[in-house]
Amino acid sequence: MNLFFRVSSTIIAVLLTIHITGCESSNDDEEVPVVVFISAIPADGEIPADGTITLNFDKTPRGVTVRASNGKIGKTTISTKTVTIIGPFTQGELALTITWADGEQTLNYTVTAPDSSTSIDIEETIEELEPEPKPQLTKSPFNVTDANFTELVMESESPVVVYFWADWCPPCKWMAPIIKEVASENEKTFLIAQLDTDRNRQTTIKYRIEAIPTFIVFRDEKIIGRFVGGMQKAGLLHHIGQAINNQGN
Repeated sequence: MNLFFRVSSTIIAVLLTIHITGCESSNDDEEVPVVVFISAIPADGEIPADGTITLNFDKTPRGVTVRASNGKIGKTTISTKTVTIIGPFTQGELALTITWADGEQTLNYTVTAPDSSTSIDIEETIEELEPEPKPQLTKSPFNVTDANFTELVMESESPVVVYFWADWCPPCKWMAPIIKEVASENEKTFLIAQLDTDRNRQTTIKYRIEAIPTFIVFRDEKIIGRFVGGMQKAGLLHHIGQAINNQGN
């Protein structure tokens, strides 16, 4: 009888130890933050077959997959909190299902073909049009896009600080008046160009913008400085001046 009680007590003690150990290990597991979908540009409606769809999240999503209900889609890229889906898309009704580790989102579009008549009209009338004069950049800061980046930044006679930003970026919002003040006070030394990363994916991807705000300083078609993050006026002037002054060293 004593042997029975001793064996039973030993078994109960082992089971309690296993239970307690299991509870402790589960409490030590770290919680992974949930990634939330914020918006899509465009959100819905018509999109050209060679268009681009930009998805915005509050954090960098993990395990992203994109499925199309109609035909195939082009390339999908992930840059920090942004997922970009690049055409071509198959013409017609298109439902995109985006799945990531924390959720799923469905977007509905109507894919339209490019209007071929536009290019014909341009070719027929191009000889009658006078070339547009190159814009005189007397006001800084000014906006740049994928379409005019080479002309306004790379071909500029003055150094240009390109400020990569987005509407949803909190540091970009409180830096807006600082950018305007620094730009207006230093127009004779350098220019500031503002590029919206959500609407100009080609340039954003080309220069590997992984966080915003990002600043890249250009002169004579070359990058002479690059820095990242929100900062006060003194810090911004310090970084810009360091890039411009050290270029010739």
